[in-house]
Amino acid sequence: MMNLGAYNGPHPSVERQRAVQRGVNALGGLLLLLATVAFGGLLARPILPAVPLLEIAICAAVIGLGVICRQPVLSVYFLVFTAIFLEQWGITGLAPLTAQTHIFETLSGFTPIPIPISPVELIMLLTLGVILLPALAKQGRPVVGGPLLVPLLIFLAAVTLSLAYGFAKGPAGTAFNGKAAWTEARSFFYMGFAYLLTCNLLTDRKRLHTFVWCIILALGLKGVEGIQRYLYQKQNGLALEALTGHEDVLFFATFYLLMAGMLVYGRHRQQLTALYWFFLPLTFTLLATKRRIGFICLAVGFVVFALAMLQTRRQLFFRVVPVVMVLVVVYAGLFWNAPGTLGQPVRAFKSQFGQGSERDRLSNEWRELEKTNIALNIKSAPLTGLGFGRPYTFYVEQPTLEGSGFIYWHYITHNAILWVWMKMGTPGFIAFWYFFGAATIQGLLLFRRLADGYLQGLALLAASFTLMSLFFAYGDLGLTYARNMIYLGCVLGMLAALPALDRRRADAEADPAARARPAGGRPAIRGLRAGKRMDVSAI
Repeated sequence: MMNLGAYNGPHPSVERQRAVQRGVNALGGLLLLLATVAFGGLLARPILPAVPLLEIAICAAVIGLGVICRQPVLSVYFLVFTAIFLEQWGITGLAPLTAQTHIFETLSGFTPIPIPISPVELIMLLTLGVILLPALAKQGRPVVGGPLLVPLLIFLAAVTLSLAYGFAKGPAGTAFNGKAAWTEARSFFYMGFAYLLTCNLLTDRKRLHTFVWCIILALGLKGVEGIQRYLYQKQNGLALEALTGHEDVLFFATFYLLMAGMLVYGRHRQQLTALYWFFLPLTFTLLATKRRIGFICLAVGFVVFALAMLQTRRQLFFRVVPVVMVLVVVYAGLFWNAPGTLGQPVRAFKSQFGQGSERDRLSNEWRELEKTNIALNIKSAPLTGLGFGRPYTFYVEQPTLEGSGFIYWHYITHNAILWVWMKMGTPGFIAFWYFFGAATIQGLLLFRRLADGYLQGLALLAASFTLMSLFFAYGDLGLTYARNMIYLGCVLGMLAALPALDRRRADAEADPAARARPAGGRPAIRGLRAGKRMDVSAI
């Protein structure tokens, strides 16, 4: 009789998974080799300027496919970094390289290639295929859905139904515009893809740290770039409305929450040092870009953070928060009527009470007219909504936005929250709040349940970012920007990956050999915290 206990080799299923991985690696290596040879041949041609763009694009695509096959997690790093660092739209008065990459534009839009798919869409789809195909063949790791999968699928199903309704029927007297429909809906699918990729590929602490490094470096470089743009503006006598894209100020707010989380709950020494170095450049850029909504979102994030401190670091809360509030009151009194850069945060809140500049007043009036039209359109189709791809009716006349570069202003409104209701109807609006509410609650629950302070800070960042995104969307086009939704999807995917990483940390610390090793990092603010000490990795 066979002695099963004597066999110490790997399990057959493990061997099969290793064989599949070796096959994927071999395929990726072969594609890389072929693409390198082909691309090298193109570069060696004496008529390099005449090399067809199609050939270069094909070679680049093959190289990208090979890289994704070998290391699919690189696509997650690429997505979160480019979502933060590269602009989706141009900036009036500037022509930065970061706005000329076309990464979010379809190939048919900037090349002769008649394919209506963007590079970022191609990367997401290829990476999703690399994850799904082995799982479907039951020869790879099972696909992880995370706690937000059901709310996400319900919401994306509602988006799909609204697309179908807009295409098939829509309000009488309106015509379906396919390009407008995809412009309205695609960012929601971006968020879903980014979520799935991130929660499946952030499988260990090393990858998590690299992911956070991508966020820090992208935000920090954006701050440095803002200084360069400010100097260019002054040297050329320009009066620019903004130095960055509209959505950048929302991203900047996550920088401060990430720093606060490391200071209070658990730090990564090198990452916290990098945050210190980038603090002044990014703060200057946030002030100089003159976007009111950024300071409102930042205030929302810090309110969430302060309430979390009240629950978990009560002593620290009562030592820090009152001092901060006094400083805020003093600052507001000193800069209440200051028109310059240092007065921008006060301006953001003054404008909400009708005490802003003439430009702010006109902008507020335009948005009030828009909200009136949104309300009347919702009333006209409360159950089904208008459907994506159908223009909304201007019951009240609004000043035209023709020539502003906002092509689809007849379809998309600045108030993106009410726009969802107007387009997707009441069931779709409920699905929207179900997903975003579940994401916020999940972040707050994980914040309380996680034992690792570093992971706690990241969970709180995810919950705060979700709420800040909603406030941003209420005042601007936050839900139709590809960058916003990719970044949000990546952060929520990170949130879904945190419990497993926390359990692995606990298992490692339960091992006597692991306990003998130094634990690493800890909260950067010493002597001001209540409760037990949180051990976090300083790797």
